[in-house]
Amino acid sequence: MARPSKTIKTINSEKRSHLTKEQIAFRAEAEKIFSTDKPFIENSEVKKNKIAHKKFIELAEIFEEIKLSDALTGEPINLYCVLYSECVNLEKKIKDNQKRIRVIEKQYKNKEINVADYVELLSAIDKALFKYDSLLMSRRDMMIKIARESLMTVSSKLRAVPKNPPKDEELDKDPMNKFIVKRNGLDYG
Repeated sequence: MARPSKTIKTINSEKRSHLTKEQIAFRAEAEKIFSTDKPFIENSEVKKNKIAHKKFIELAEIFEEIKLSDALTGEPINLYCVLYSECVNLEKKIKDNQKRIRVIEKQYKNKEINVADYVELLSAIDKALFKYDSLLMSRRDMMIKIARESLMTVSSKLRAVPKNPPKDEELDKDPMNKFIVKRNGLDYG
């Protein structure tokens, strides 16, 4: 798997690159196009939810610190925070049901409930646990997809930046260049 592209800021700080000055200038301009220079905004659903709000503040600070706080990434981050809150709530429900299982097992051992009630209660809790676990996994899957595909990760943001500047018209007219391009299978058109 190929390594993700580096930002122009990173390339300039390393002071070495295989890119030409023209390519670096083009990529720097392209990176600016994908930046709105506006911070992302917390939506009302996230503001109302304590867990999601806390996660949003945490992510906002991190993104601001690394200079990736951008309005384009605001909505996915809001959704990510809501999903995070749902995951926390589902994990709490799973733990509560696991505690209920221990209580029911204790009651059964102490002969406080009969076998039929014991099996029925465990079956109901098991169904609930399966449902919560499935919901939790689907929420986590959505969170991973958001992180990967909606410019929330650095590598996904850099994938959107074009790698090369447009072809120079003079190179297209040069017969030697046409020959080299054709021979090497480098047809960019």
